Amino acid sequence: LIKIPLKNPDSLSLATINQKSNLLYKTRQIDSVFFYDRLLLRSSKKSNSDYYSGKANFNIALYFDKVNVYDSAYYYFSQSKNNFIKIKDSSQAGRSLLNMAIIQKDQNDFFGSKETFTEALNYLNTTNDQKYIASVYNELATNHRKLLNYADAINYYKKAIYTTPYENDKLSYKPKKPLSG
Repeated sequence: LIKIPLKNPDSLSLATINQKSNLLYKTRQIDSVFFYDRLLLRSSKKSNSDYYSGKANFNIALYFDKVNVYDSAYYYFSQSKNNFIKIKDSSQAGRSLLNMAIIQKDQNDFFGSKETFTEALNYLNTTNDQKYIASVYNELATNHRKLLNYADAINYYKKAIYTTPYENDKLSYKPKKPLSG
């Protein structure tokens, strides 16, 4: 058993806590994951590690999203975004924004989510983040469809299909029924 120094955590301690959380996640021990992610957040703040704070905030947000506590999920995704912006990890910041926008959309804030989706596109890398960019386009298409803006919806569905590198995603991004006004 490894003893992790929590009074003055170093990067190895933070990496160990993060890895423990990841292993617990893979075995679906969600409450234990939440415990270790909160521990990671407290420890990363002590050592001023924006990287591990960002990871912890993101994982805590995922937990709250899973248990349907959306205001807390949104808050922690926002904190994660801020951490990743500080260390210039634009891909992770963009992924946090994507999740924030999905929460907004699911709460029927279509205009607010459109702004947040658009902000996410500014951070996502066109080479490494194609899957997430395609997801943003698909979510924007859904927003426009719900707002009865069918021409814009079709345009975003096409962008999602064109952007994604995965065949299964291409199939899921196709509208299930014809769009018309």
